[in-house]
Amino acid sequence: QCTVSIDMEACMALRDDYQAHRGVKLSYNDIMAKAIAVASRKFPLVNARYENGEVRVYKHTNVGLAVALEGALVVPVVKEIDVKGLEGIGAAYKAQIKKAREGKLAPADMGCGSITISNLGMYDVDQFIAIVNPPESCILAVGSIRVEPVWDGSAFQPVHKMTVTGSFDHRIIDGAYGAQFLQELKALNPDAQIVLVGYYNPVPLLPAPANPFAKHFRTLNRSVQKLAQQYDVAFASAAYTLVANDAHPTACGHKYLARQILKALEK
Repeated sequence: QCTVSIDMEACMALRDDYQAHRGVKLSYNDIMAKAIAVASRKFPLVNARYENGEVRVYKHTNVGLAVALEGALVVPVVKEIDVKGLEGIGAAYKAQIKKAREGKLAPADMGCGSITISNLGMYDVDQFIAIVNPPESCILAVGSIRVEPVWDGSAFQPVHKMTVTGSFDHRIIDGAYGAQFLQELKALNPDAQIVLVGYYNPVPLLPAPANPFAKHFRTLNRSVQKLAQQYDVAFASAAYTLVANDAHPTACGHKYLARQILKALEK
């Protein structure tokens, strides 16, 4: 097992923005699931299962969510998180949880994940260890959000932090790989809009604009049109907001891509 403490300030702000501007109530599990999908692009074994004596790595990220019922625990799965926007993820989990509580889950709704989220934060649990749900590769145990003092170089600042403990099937993921995956999650969450943009897709099929920073560009998906199909307007808005200024060397490239996304969505 490995544990990281994640800065949740940006995730909380993103959640509040969706509620205020779109009337959509996201859960932290929804955002975490999307972050897992983005991180899995660099760590594909997160999408693996140990089946019939072999490791099988799947194309899409299917994330289970542990749901407690009276005297039972079930793990409904939302499939293909990697090609869903946050609103779609939130709606899919709400539907699965509703089916679970009504006793209407079908076999196809369970047992098809590669990773599970188990969240006990609502019970005021700081940290715990969850057991991997075979044949999945890992499970993330999510604790409650706490305010902690963090030194910013000149003074202590109150920061909302959340612990995530990963347990891994070492036939698929060893400790070092698991630790790196958790570090990627930790890096993604402080800038929650990166979760929407998904910078880490390695498929270099979109042309980068000609400028001195071209070597820094990472394309976002197979085509801008594909992105427009996969994500919603909030995705494009987040992409544009993220690169609205030139505060970092790759801003020009990201701004270019964001504008192309917006143009595609307008068609």
